[in-house]
Amino acid sequence: MDERIFANNIRRLRERLGLSQTEVARRLYVTPQTVSKWENGIAFPDVPKLCKLADTLAVSPDALLGSNAQLGENKTLIAIDGGGSKTDFVLFRQDGTVVHRLILEGCNPNARGVETTMQILRQGVDGLLAVSNGVCAIYAGIAGASVSDYRARLAAFLCNLYPQITVEVDVDIQNIISSVDGIKKCTAVICGTGSAVFANDGKTLKRVGGYGYLFDDEGSGYYLGKAALRACLEYEDGYGKESLLVKLVKSRIKGRIFENLDKIYSGGSKMVASYAPLVIEAQEKGDETAREILFESFRRLAIQIHAAQDLYDCGNTVLFSGGLSSRKEIIQSFLVPQLRKDTKLIIPDAPPVYGACVCASKLLSATPPTEEFKKNFLQTLHNA
Repeated sequence: MDERIFANNIRRLRERLGLSQTEVARRLYVTPQTVSKWENGIAFPDVPKLCKLADTLAVSPDALLGSNAQLGENKTLIAIDGGGSKTDFVLFRQDGTVVHRLILEGCNPNARGVETTMQILRQGVDGLLAVSNGVCAIYAGIAGASVSDYRARLAAFLCNLYPQITVEVDVDIQNIISSVDGIKKCTAVICGTGSAVFANDGKTLKRVGGYGYLFDDEGSGYYLGKAALRACLEYEDGYGKESLLVKLVKSRIKGRIFENLDKIYSGGSKMVASYAPLVIEAQEKGDETAREILFESFRRLAIQIHAAQDLYDCGNTVLFSGGLSSRKEIIQSFLVPQLRKDTKLIIPDAPPVYGACVCASKLLSATPPTEEFKKNFLQTLHNA
């Protein structure tokens, strides 16, 4: 074991979770000075404390120790990007080459429940282990993992299932931040089925909004889909205006929305979000109702971005990701004009699961992946 790697891992993971040395000490029934000694490589915890420390930091003991860092060359790892609509699993080598890829249903524990999330993760990991049983690390960036104790529960679940594999679980926004080289401070935005804004000061993440579809989902597919369905319902009830968007929704649903509410409700947030593309289609054809929906959606999202920039030391860079990131003309038309003039907007050129691969690689080596790593990943991803 390299004591420096162990010490750095404690500090890195503690800061990522937003925990102070005092808070870690309280959970382990030790003094803050003891935690400080661990982080400075002056002292080392006994085995029971090591296991408790790993549990507190939501990783396996192996991940905390960095004990797999010296095993073999070009090791095999698993990276997971878990969102509201899909979960992307990638089996890859440490040089970035993708060996196999699986895409399963979404695994956000807030929407699916933590038990269902666990089973989706197990199904995906087992599917990749059937291809290669020599995996030495698993990294999972999961939407909704920062809520309650989900991150710790998911990490414990994976650690118990795969005790010989280094495991780390984090929020999906880390996948986005890690997918862009050289980012130290930023505001990171995800707009998929749901949405969330995170302020990254280079050490910790602070969330602004992103509390799920029951409370807020500005800029998300769910927000846009819900607005489209509501516009159609208002028209059916006689007080909303007819529009191209309404016609598109009615054409798709093949009848009155009210008569199909049971199907929509049973389909959940994913079903509602599936109507979002109709908003974009209608807007591109000049529909005023669709334009108003997009404007309001991104106005509210811009408010959250500005709040993150005002409240936290996260700089003026904004990373934008999620399903809407592929529609750059929409971002340029509706979000950019509402951001501050000095904002540097970046839309990553690699999918979020690439960032998860970067995070997985960091479990084995403190050396950042090279350009060759990214090149190998992009060249092999779609053939896996």
